[in-house]
Amino acid sequence: MQRRSGLLGMTGALVAVATALPAPARASVGGDQMTRGGLVAGSGVAAPPVVPALSYVVADADTGAVLAAKAPHRALRPASTLKLLTALTLQPVLDPRATYRGTDADANVEGSRAGMVPGGTYTVTNLFQGMFLRSGNDTVHGLAVLHGGVTKTVADMNAEAARLQALDTHAVTPDGLDEDGQVSSAYDLALFGRAALRNPAIVSYATTTHARFPGGPRSYGHAHPAFQLWSEQRFVQHYPGALGLKNGYTSLARNTLVAAARRGGHTVVVTLMDDGAGAWRDAAKLADWYYAGGWHAAPVGQLVDPVQPAPAAAPAVSRAAAGTPAALRRATTPSRSSVVPETAAGAGGALVLAVVLLRLRAVRRTRRRRALRAAQRRDVPSPRRPSRTATSASTPKKA
Repeated sequence: MQRRSGLLGMTGALVAVATALPAPARASVGGDQMTRGGLVAGSGVAAPPVVPALSYVVADADTGAVLAAKAPHRALRPASTLKLLTALTLQPVLDPRATYRGTDADANVEGSRAGMVPGGTYTVTNLFQGMFLRSGNDTVHGLAVLHGGVTKTVADMNAEAARLQALDTHAVTPDGLDEDGQVSSAYDLALFGRAALRNPAIVSYATTTHARFPGGPRSYGHAHPAFQLWSEQRFVQHYPGALGLKNGYTSLARNTLVAAARRGGHTVVVTLMDDGAGAWRDAAKLADWYYAGGWHAAPVGQLVDPVQPAPAAAPAVSRAAAGTPAALRRATTPSRSSVVPETAAGAGGALVLAVVLLRLRAVRRTRRRRALRAAQRRDVPSPRRPSRTATSASTPKKA
């Protein structure tokens, strides 16, 4: 991808990264050894190979055990690996068959593009394929628009990161281009990778090596026929058992990668940040170490599970009466008083309800007494002269 440059921009970016570093409480996510800035590796096996990445994580995707890591919580620029968070946010809520018409804004985005044409019609599946095969910022923009806009998409991405307990991550754009304050960590990328492996649709997009991409209407005298998209993910192309997941590059982030593979019933996730041009080969070395016995290593940390929503509270039933049918009916059937909204002034509401009930009881008693007196006097009202009360009750009110 092309990168924004300039001395002032780079200075601001460095300040933003420094201020975005996670607090000590956040850095302890995954275990105390995850706080170290250097290399930590599990005992009982050979040491992992040396790779030039500034930060990395090797983890067992099935158990979540972190087996080797280097500065795992260091906040760094994620580049297009952030698109994995975009996919985790959008794939569950967008219909893969829904269609989208391309715009000038899509076609003119900064950075890498899949090749959207203004006026072209694309399915959500086409757009996700463009995201994973060509890291297309144009297709990411189209998906964000379908979701309600870039601002909403970024807000939902940050909410999804919080749900996954990826507390080092802060998204500013859905495409991962360099922006002040847009950071993640190798540990958080491993959380994204593990979550993506549980989503069959994302794995399908990530392991696709080529796909037909729609064209569009003629413009400026040129036709835009459909064409083939070919994957840029070399780990997917070359590593046996590869499951994806996402590569990235900018001039400031350098090479970043989330890679996964499955062999012999074991699934590994490798993440690298700020690596050189051979990032996929470095990921392959670390994956080879895992399959050569690294998966036996004593864990040095743990990929935490997503935050689960709190279960709804069940109606309270006393232990003595819990087994009786009457108690079960009371626990599951709302009483008349239960339909009154519960507020901070609940006691006042209960008092008002009691007054109303007493007033109704008094009215019924008064009516019964009047009826008894009328019967005693044999005073029966004439049907030709209905009372005012009956007349007003039978006449509908105007709105």
